[in-house]
Amino acid sequence: MPSGEMTITLDDVSCLLHIPVDGRMLHHILPTGKDEGVRWMVEMLGSTEREALDEVKKTKGAHCRFVYLRRLIERHIKTTKQAENDKDEENFEKYQEYIVRAYMMLLVGTTIFSNKAKNYVDLKFLPYFRELDLAWVYDHFQNIGTLSSKYSQELPRCCKYLPPKGQSDQGAMRIMMDRLLPHDIIWMPYDDHRSVRPFETCSIYSGWIRCGPAKVPYLSERVLRQFGHVQEIPRHPNTRLDHLATLDQISDHWTLLVGHILTPELLGREVAYASEASRDYMEWYVRHSHPHIIRIPNEAYLSGGAFQSMEVHRLRGVLSVVRDKNYKVR
Repeated sequence: MPSGEMTITLDDVSCLLHIPVDGRMLHHILPTGKDEGVRWMVEMLGSTEREALDEVKKTKGAHCRFVYLRRLIERHIKTTKQAENDKDEENFEKYQEYIVRAYMMLLVGTTIFSNKAKNYVDLKFLPYFRELDLAWVYDHFQNIGTLSSKYSQELPRCCKYLPPKGQSDQGAMRIMMDRLLPHDIIWMPYDDHRSVRPFETCSIYSGWIRCGPAKVPYLSERVLRQFGHVQEIPRHPNTRLDHLATLDQISDHWTLLVGHILTPELLGREVAYASEASRDYMEWYVRHSHPHIIRIPNEAYLSGGAFQSMEVHRLRGVLSVVRDKNYKVR
């Protein structure tokens, strides 16, 4: 972003989706076999055995395609409507659970653990939705299958927003984001939502987080303004990330949190205005990161080009600075 780093934090996950962000990390190191995947699909998604076998064959493993899940949801919705008309309560509840599990698998595969290179979701996630509390699911995902124009603080924050009209073009959206100025950004959007979703201390965790065998860095010190603190030049990632750490060690760090929660010294002082950063932060940021989503050639900065934002003008003189300056060490 032109104004500095931003990312999706655990606080965003908590407030947007109303799902827990504390507790143990998901632990599914052992790969799921095809036979087990077929059994789970029949048992927990209501697939026919033939359909399940076809899915693991087409995806060459214990996976389920997004297009199949959408078709399955549509088919099960018709079944639940028929069961409701027939006053068949047992089938109505059973197919309701199938629908919710399929929806949650879509949510996991296309949003939470999305991979643009794949058109399917791993079936290893399915057992986590075996025991569904439907009241919880519908309470926190009340828009399943519908669009609602009403919003209250009790709903997940994601229900508050609808995609802007006329912004379906990805290129146009990227240009718009590249032109954002610091005052255009709401750095802390959840102040009015704290009575429903209190701030979780683990949101300012710093280190590896994992899901099964996959691990990713989570470095909250790089986005301090999203937590209401002045953004300083962050410490080098290797200060907190031990690349030799085992999966069990990563889980232990997360469970104990000792030494991995930002201290008051690392958090620094609270912002006087929402986008406040230290004097040298933006100079460092331009050297070491990517201020724009769409790459801008140096001549565009020098001539002004099509990007006539205050931020571009402010950063022009910084491009000539040597790019090998070290991170600030803390």
